[in-house]
Amino acid sequence: MTAIVPLGSAPEQALEALLDAAFGPDRLRRTAYLIRAGMPWLPHLSFAMLDDDGTLVGSLQSWPVALTLADGGQLPLIMIGPVAVDPALQRGGHGRALMDAMVAAAQAH
Repeated sequence: MTAIVPLGSAPEQALEALLDAAFGPDRLRRTAYLIRAGMPWLPHLSFAMLDDDGTLVGSLQSWPVALTLADGGQLPLIMIGPVAVDPALQRGGHGRALMDAMVAAAQAH
C-alpha cells in the first residue's frame, strides 16, 4: 500500500536519489531542467508517494512556466514533471495515481 502526501514532506536527498534512479544521473542536462531553472516547484500541486515503511517510491513536481507570445505577452502555464517512480515499481499505476492526485488538487484550487 502507498500513500500520497505533499512533496515537501519528503527528504530532499531521497527525492534526488529517486530522480537519479528513475532518469539517470545525467537528468540535469535535459531541456526541462533548463526551462525550470531558478523556479521553485508549486507545493500545492507537487506530491510524494510513500510505501508502508515511509520510503519515497514516487514523486510528481509541478512548476510555474510561461509561454511568451508573439506580441511579447506571456501566457502562464504549469509544467508537470518530472513524474518519477522507483524503477522496481514502474508500470504499476503509481505515476497515474500521482497524476490523478495533481489533477484533483488543481481542480480544487
